[in-house]
Amino acid sequence: MDDRILKIVYGDGSDIERHPELVWGTVVDQAHLVMLQKQDLIDENTARLLLKEIIQLRKDGFKPLAGSSFQRGVYIEYETYLQENLGVEVSGKLHTGRSRNDLFATVFRMHTRDQYKSLIPQIFALNEKILELADQYKNSVSVVHTQLQPAMFGTFGYFFCGVAEALIQHTDQVQKTYELNEINPLGSGAAVGTSLSISPEITTT
Repeated sequence: MDDRILKIVYGDGSDIERHPELVWGTVVDQAHLVMLQKQDLIDENTARLLLKEIIQLRKDGFKPLAGSSFQRGVYIEYETYLQENLGVEVSGKLHTGRSRNDLFATVFRMHTRDQYKSLIPQIFALNEKILELADQYKNSVSVVHTQLQPAMFGTFGYFFCGVAEALIQHTDQVQKTYELNEINPLGSGAAVGTSLSISPEITTT
């Protein structure tokens, strides 16, 4: 495949320090390792070695991964890096009690969390401006339509009030979506969970 196409599809590592799969994936990994050790699913030394390597990689801005091809995915290259530095017997313990399915579901929710948080105040700010327009044009006569036909008289202020009401309803829906987004899927596996004694309560922050 043409190198230009590969660069578009897989990236070239130039923005590796901001890649969500690494930024949030390594945060999830640290929480997961702490939980595994507390639940006696991996030994303390294994957890310590993995945490030390991950923390250092984050401090380095993931630069050691910048030369990778990423053709199998950014996170796969990260796991390969851990395997090469720590060996499969240590790095493989990171998969204990989870799959990539629930990992990436968790990463997605972590990545969108701040976006939800910033969106709601922006909606309220927009609604405030709309209500200001409603007050400004409360006496400005306009035509109210129904079935795409002019039906009665109203005001532009009345129209803006309708827009504000619809926006409030959408805000409620965004809030509910945010609450669902906060549910921790880590440990659910690819479909049926795990028989290991994991603790989602420990990894939930």
